[in-house]
Amino acid sequence: MADGMDILQTLAGFAGDDSPRVVIRSIVGCPHHSKMKLKHTYVGDEALVLRGLLVLKYPIEHGIVRNWNDMENLWHHTFYNELGVAPEEHPILLTEEIEKAKKISKSIEKGYKLSGGEVVNIGAETFRCPEVLFQLSLVGMEATGIHDKAYNSIMRCDINIRKDLFANIVLSGDSTMFPGIAERMSKETCSEPHENQGDCTT
Repeated sequence: MADGMDILQTLAGFAGDDSPRVVIRSIVGCPHHSKMKLKHTYVGDEALVLRGLLVLKYPIEHGIVRNWNDMENLWHHTFYNELGVAPEEHPILLTEEIEKAKKISKSIEKGYKLSGGEVVNIGAETFRCPEVLFQLSLVGMEATGIHDKAYNSIMRCDINIRKDLFANIVLSGDSTMFPGIAERMSKETCSEPHENQGDCTT
């Protein structure tokens, strides 16, 4: 079983197989409100389909597990629902390129010298801060991310203009200056294809 460095993929299978039997998005979704008649947890594509009703979470960020509870939900779904096996009955090899993950963490770390001479190193914060735009639950807020707001707004528009709207998403404001924000927005907004979506551009 491997959790990809790519933000949203978990691969799983059995020893001896030529390729993974399961490739799912590493996304976990929970209902916005406990009163909603939904399951407690949704995983992968199932969570994306119900994105408007769920708070979507990404247990893995840049190859680092940020939420172990969500990670366990992802593994539970992978073993029992996708592979159809009980993990306690099989030897398990959980892989990730640890050294690669460490190198990525170090590569994004940057030191800033303050006026008093003290140096402040900023690493994971460079992607954890903008992540709040997509996961407001990180700061205790029950609200949808900017990608869901854009998607839901377009889906409420006339069906004949949705394709044009998806192809012309414009980001503006100080928060949109984070590196990679346009690519992330495009990936999240366009991750669930729609017949009237067409090409998605941010």
